[in-house]
Amino acid sequence: FPVTIVRFFSFSWISIFQVLLSPPFSPLSALKMASLSILFASAVSMAFLAYTLSRDLKVSAVAGFLYVTMPSLIVRGVLYEHIAVSMAFVFVPLLLRGVWVLTQIHSPREVVLLGLAAAGLSLSYTKMAVTLMPLLMVWTGFCLSRARSARILPGVSYLAALGLACVAGLTILLPALAESRWAALFARDPLEGWQRHYSFKTAHIVTGK
Repeated sequence: FPVTIVRFFSFSWISIFQVLLSPPFSPLSALKMASLSILFASAVSMAFLAYTLSRDLKVSAVAGFLYVTMPSLIVRGVLYEHIAVSMAFVFVPLLLRGVWVLTQIHSPREVVLLGLAAAGLSLSYTKMAVTLMPLLMVWTGFCLSRARSARILPGVSYLAALGLACVAGLTILLPALAESRWAALFARDPLEGWQRHYSFKTAHIVTGK
């Protein structure tokens, strides 16, 4: 189905939580716990980025808190239809961190981490990965301007990370893209159901009735 193209990793994570926690907890409780785990992981990843840049634990803690409480993340983390989208926010700070670190040191481990972060973002929400590319290019240019070594070394590291990301991500995305040709993006009945649901919800918010 088309949703497997853009949210494979997100729905896999949620499904794992529901399977592991389903005996003692209801599926809805497991879904909420998965959402909380995503929010926690997002805060940790942003704190990790902030600490790499500042080397200050207080700055890292504040950055993680502000990141996890921003509206674009906290709203998606509690809405049942957008929980999977919030998984992508875990990988954005890790991606930015990896781009920076490889301009400061040459480490095969950091190359692998950057490639996995890029693949994780693509498998969580491909649309966000695409829209992030302009910002990522600007950030990469800034990082290269602060490189401690010849720029050819970070460039080679970026290419290696890109290759790893393609291997890790495209092996899942390409089969899903082929499967999407067999599915309709929308069926009329579910679309009408969504319209009634959100129309009622909007009217309830506005009128309070």
